Amino acid sequence: MSFKAFTKIWDEHYAAEKLEDTTRENYNYILKKDIIVYFGSFYLDEISLFLLKKIF
Repeated sequence: MSFKAFTKIWDEHYAAEKLEDTTRENYNYILKKDIIVYFGSFYLDEISLFLLKKIF
């Protein structure tokens, strides 16, 4: 599963139920603006500490 696909599932099944609307909106904004740009096409098992350090 790609990171982008995972974030959609996370939003629908966790964030929608557990977070306030404004918090959810802020998280989704940050995901779309800063994180999905880099990791969206990666599969979850491809994201490593090395990759995170390399990009950030």
